[in-house]
Amino acid sequence: MALGFTAEAVRLSNATMLVALAVMGNFMGETLSCEAQKLLEFNMFAKHAIVMFMIYFTIVYTSPGPGFVNMEDDSGTAGPTDQAQLRSPLYSLAVTVVVWVVFILVSRAEGKFSFFGLSCIAMTYFMETIKQWLYADGHARLGVGKDTIAVFQTGLLGMAMLSVVIGVMISYKKLPRNYPLLKFMLGSAHCSRLKNNHKHR
Repeated sequence: MALGFTAEAVRLSNATMLVALAVMGNFMGETLSCEAQKLLEFNMFAKHAIVMFMIYFTIVYTSPGPGFVNMEDDSGTAGPTDQAQLRSPLYSLAVTVVVWVVFILVSRAEGKFSFFGLSCIAMTYFMETIKQWLYADGHARLGVGKDTIAVFQTGLLGMAMLSVVIGVMISYKKLPRNYPLLKFMLGSAHCSRLKNNHKHR
């Protein structure tokens, strides 16, 4: 039971990390048309719609079993084993919403807490790669049990979420009183703090 929960949590953290890396690569946006750049620059709902699509695509693509088609089957359909591994689109959509919420919380947390949370998630991913290497042949290479690694991963994810929640609360308290919560969570097209920093330069 614990292993199943940890494996699912690790998969969610992996998706969150991929989305964070993808968003950081938005400096390539100049390759889009002027109309698309204008839409994605000023419309926060469009921004989040793109983020959610990226999450959904990542989850479907990295899920067990084929993403869309079993490439080894000439008929273009998945085999019996692959069909059993396919997940419901509604399940993938629900997971997308969860990862999206986690991503928003991480991105809205105060800098130090956000960095600590992302570091814990990164460590969880690193430990997952270690676990896959240790059990690549079906047997533990160094005598380390999966339960031991799962305990550390669960602890890291717990610390990450606690740090992020505290960081979000600190960030929100720094804002003016009665600041719209929706605007805080979704963000704004232009960051006033960055504008102020440019003025002082």
